[in-house]
Amino acid sequence: MRTSCWKFLFASALLALVIPTPSAQAGAEPREVNWKDLAPKGGNEQNYLRRTSPLVSLILDIRGDKPKPLKMAEALEGVMVRLSGYAVPLKFDGVAVEEFLLVPYIGACVHVPPPPKNQIVLVKSEKPITIRDLFQAVTVTGRMAVKGSNTDITEAGYRLAAIEVVDFSGYRRIKRQRGHPVTVEIP
Repeated sequence: MRTSCWKFLFASALLALVIPTPSAQAGAEPREVNWKDLAPKGGNEQNYLRRTSPLVSLILDIRGDKPKPLKMAEALEGVMVRLSGYAVPLKFDGVAVEEFLLVPYIGACVHVPPPPKNQIVLVKSEKPITIRDLFQAVTVTGRMAVKGSNTDITEAGYRLAAIEVVDFSGYRRIKRQRGHPVTVEIP
């Protein structure tokens, strides 16, 4: 009888360690990511040069330099993340924006060429957000998907189901009040 009691306690303890509770999952802090995390091991430079000019692309082809496939951050699939960047509205109703591109620098996707697809995130928000102006700096928290999307403007390499979108300056203020360093880099 004592042996079965110990087996039950051991099995219960093991299950408690292996199976996370819903409260443990809900309380998990999102992973802070930056734009370098979305382009693992670089590799964007040559592809960017190819898109800047047909002449550059032709010269690289003659030299035998083949375009390298862009590397995506597959490890971020399904991860709750927090990423800061500039919002480029796509789908909106008046001033309420439901869908936008998150890009690493101001002016991306409007000027030619756009950034590589591993530097563009398509953000969909369940609750429409208000964006003051074109290219507002925001911080988005949500679940990341490594999945390409074609938009009217460009191709995005990632999707983010937004849970929270805040103005970047407000995000920095909250981080300082909590005593955390602001390590977010927006180029």
